[in-house]
Amino acid sequence: MLAVPRHSPLYKSRLESAAGIAEQLKLATRDLHRTVERTLAKTLFSPLLTATEYLAILVAMQRSYTPLEALLRQYPATRLLIAQRHKLDWLKADIAYVSELSKGAMTPASAIFRSTVEPPLPARSAVALNAPNEAQALGVMYVMEGATLGGSPIQLALGRHPWLSGQGGLQFFNAYGAERSAMWMSFLETLQSYADQHPNSAPAIIAGAEYAFNAIHQPLLDIA
Repeated sequence: MLAVPRHSPLYKSRLESAAGIAEQLKLATRDLHRTVERTLAKTLFSPLLTATEYLAILVAMQRSYTPLEALLRQYPATRLLIAQRHKLDWLKADIAYVSELSKGAMTPASAIFRSTVEPPLPARSAVALNAPNEAQALGVMYVMEGATLGGSPIQLALGRHPWLSGQGGLQFFNAYGAERSAMWMSFLETLQSYADQHPNSAPAIIAGAEYAFNAIHQPLLDIA
């Protein structure tokens, strides 16, 4: 068989086919992932983090997860998944708990942080789902489940604060507990199965993931 030149479209097509959808997503969204990760890390890994600041992050996450989870409930491929993996109840509980801790703070949660977050995502990343579909919904869920997987170091960092060393306030970042890795692998199997059954779905799945990263990042930028 003749070798296919590395610069040819056919070579790229074969390479994408050989790589699993999760690897394609990881490469395609690497910069977006790092941007959101840096934004959160600057605040959540700070040894000087206050309850008011943490509350602002939780509220921002609630603002992004509310429409994202609603989107996932619209499609058969994600409806059952989100029923088993929804996070809004945990966010609501954490917000209620931390709200009590932050009562009496000099600065309200809605009036901090503008100087600590990353600049807005590049315009090319500010994608919009004008006609959302099932494949894009799976891309959205890839980001949300990946965020859950990455919650472990955040949970550990937060638990070092005396005001957050009890049982409350960490449900969102401790989602799934000891089952975190198993839940991630189970989702990746479902995602790969969908991609195998829909060979042309990769671009739409990636578009959904880009949309989700932007949707999560924007409320963080809106914190003054």
